[in-house]
Amino acid sequence: MTFDWRSADDATLEAHFNPRAAVGDEAVERYLGKYLAAAEAARKAWPGSYDVAYGPGPREVLDLHRPASGSNGTLFIFIHGGYWRRFSKADHSFAVGGFVERGVTVANVDYTLCPDVTLDEIVAEMRACLAFVHAHAGAWGCDPARLFVGGHSAGAHLTGMLLADPASAALIAGVHCMSGIYETSVVRRISVNEEVRLDEAMAARNDVFANPPRKPVPMVVSVGGEEPGGWQAQSAGYAAIAEAAGCTVEKVTVPGANHFSMLFDAVSTGGRSFEAFAAKM
Repeated sequence: MTFDWRSADDATLEAHFNPRAAVGDEAVERYLGKYLAAAEAARKAWPGSYDVAYGPGPREVLDLHRPASGSNGTLFIFIHGGYWRRFSKADHSFAVGGFVERGVTVANVDYTLCPDVTLDEIVAEMRACLAFVHAHAGAWGCDPARLFVGGHSAGAHLTGMLLADPASAALIAGVHCMSGIYETSVVRRISVNEEVRLDEAMAARNDVFANPPRKPVPMVVSVGGEEPGGWQAQSAGYAAIAEAAGCTVEKVTVPGANHFSMLFDAVSTGGRSFEAFAAKM
């Protein structure tokens, strides 16, 4: 799927690249309510070690969830979305359950949000987080060679930026990019940039299309079937770039799913994109 966002007007870009505008405020609030309810239930069902510091900042922390029946040695880092300026790991605790049920240890991570920091700084935090998790994997009963990374929306972008860094990519065994935004230049033309504050140079530095994977890893690239054409084109474009870089890419479109509902498919047992990724772990 192609979409020439550079020739589109700003109103069209807002409709295609602002998920809240695409889904509608009332519906988004319903989905976010489901997120919070599912997250609370998950914390009760899957206790963990909370707010483990991987860096000096108050949001440079992660929640570690280990399978009660014993780990299979695989470790998964989940990076939440929110266009780099919203939400937290606590809102996304429901991303843990499907993996823990499969014997996978999960690090559900936080990061400092815009506008308190820049996107450059968030990317640096994620690189530090990955290095920290890799260094502690053995102590957590996991195999450092079986470290997988995935994220939703902005978290998918951050996953791609980890793969674009040689030192970080060397630590990663595979990834799941869930309904991501990858061409950061388009963000400069929509309303969310009031908080993200990307300038031309920063957008270029963090453009995943311009920064392909530095290691050929197995990858799932998923997107909701009801998402706007421009957003779907982001996933199609990154999948092609990753394949050209040597990655084995499985592309999954979740029928009937919008940007917010597709996350449940990506992290829940039986989900089309979840099962595709679990098979690679």
